[in-house]
Amino acid sequence: MMFGVFLLPRQYHKSNERDKWENINSISGLREAGIKFKRAKDDDNLMDIKFVNGVLRIPQLIIYDETESQLMNLIAYEQYMSDGERRYFSDYTFFMHCLINTSNDVELLRSCGIIENCLGMTKNVNRHCQRRGKRWKANLHRNYFNSPWTIISFLAAVALLVLTLTQTTYTVLTYYNRKR
Repeated sequence: MMFGVFLLPRQYHKSNERDKWENINSISGLREAGIKFKRAKDDDNLMDIKFVNGVLRIPQLIIYDETESQLMNLIAYEQYMSDGERRYFSDYTFFMHCLINTSNDVELLRSCGIIENCLGMTKNVNRHCQRRGKRWKANLHRNYFNSPWTIISFLAAVALLVLTLTQTTYTVLTYYNRKR
C-alpha cells in the first residue's frame, strides 16, 4: 500500500456535533491489560481499526521519507473543512499519538507488522547489519573490548602466547638437534 491512497470508511456520516475523544492508553499500558495487537488483514483503509475479543487489529502503516509532510498537509487541509465533516487523518494521527509513548511501543508495533519503516537510509543500515563480520566486530567491541584496559590485556595475553609458543618451539628443536 502506498501512503496517500486511502479509502474512506463505508459508514461515512456527517454530524453537527464533533465526536468526543478520550485518550487511550499507550501500547505498553494496553498490553499490560492483556490486549493483543495484530496487523489487520485488509490494508486498504488505514481507518479500519477494530477491537474484537481482546485483539486490536490495526492496518499496516508504511513509513516513507514523505510520510510526515503528507500527514501534516492532510491534517492542515482537514482544519479548513466545515465543522460537520469527519477529520479522518487528524483522528488517525491522534489515535497513533496516544498508542505510541515510548520506543518500546514503536518496537511492538513494528514486530507485529503494523508499522513498517521504509525510510531511504534503512536499506543501507539493514545491509550493514546483515553482514556477519560487522556483527561479530560490533559484538567483540561492545562485550570484550569496551575499554583501553581490555585491549591492553588482550595484547599482553597474545604476546605471552606467542612467546610461550616460541620458547616451546626452540626447546623441541634443541632436543631433536642433541639426539643427532
